[in-house]
Amino acid sequence: MAKSEIASVIDRILVETVAPSLKVAKMRKQGRHWSDSNVSAVRGVTVQANRFNFDGVGSFTIDVGVSYSTLGHRAPVQGAHGAAISHRLSGLADEGRDVWFEFDVRDPASIELAQSAVDTSWRTLGLPFVHAAAFPDELCQHVMRTGNVFVALDVLENVAVLLKSERLEAELLGRATRYATARTRWRYVDNDPHPLELGLDVWATIFRHHERLRRQLQADERQAALAVLRDAEAGCLATRYHSEQDEEDAMFLAKELGVQAPVFGGS
Repeated sequence: MAKSEIASVIDRILVETVAPSLKVAKMRKQGRHWSDSNVSAVRGVTVQANRFNFDGVGSFTIDVGVSYSTLGHRAPVQGAHGAAISHRLSGLADEGRDVWFEFDVRDPASIELAQSAVDTSWRTLGLPFVHAAAFPDELCQHVMRTGNVFVALDVLENVAVLLKSERLEAELLGRATRYATARTRWRYVDNDPHPLELGLDVWATIFRHHERLRRQLQADERQAALAVLRDAEAGCLATRYHSEQDEEDAMFLAKELGVQAPVFGGS
């Protein structure tokens, strides 16, 4: 079956950006999946085309992941799919937003822009992560320097806790807390009734780890958590667009912050 124009463009971009460094790293390629393994780690990279690609307009994303057998993780299914730690390239950036690389096969300029974006993201975010992921302690060190709140909490819970290193746990928790504190509002669009990121789960997780490690949150950190709770009360929690987990996290945060329990809306 002939390859579509969109698929051809995606593969051409990968040949110019991602593939060469993975070949140097001796990662095995199968389709748009790359993987390798050592004694403890199975690293993977997966390129995922948007299933809604149509009429010459295409987009794709790139996931990087790792599982550590020495920590009891299951091996990835293929590439980064099913890895214990798995993030998109855009998910490794400061805000961790879900960004896809888009282009139109009829517009060479859009293809060049997509290739440039992939090249930059791969060199600055993806490849350093893949290199660091060869060993669990190296991944922790890398994320302590570069990770956003989501990546830091992910590696804290799925790597540092299993390594039983309170120092690594505390440093990863500290990074996650600093990032969450700096980001007081979590809705990207005001009045979005069902935002993808609410912040309640992040702050509930941060509070729980502080309790577990017997550490105290600072006043500005608690104020940032309260701002997220108030924003949720005025938005998602006041409508039907929230989950039972959102309610559980909101109740937990209200108790920890010593404020009145939220009133949940919806039908």
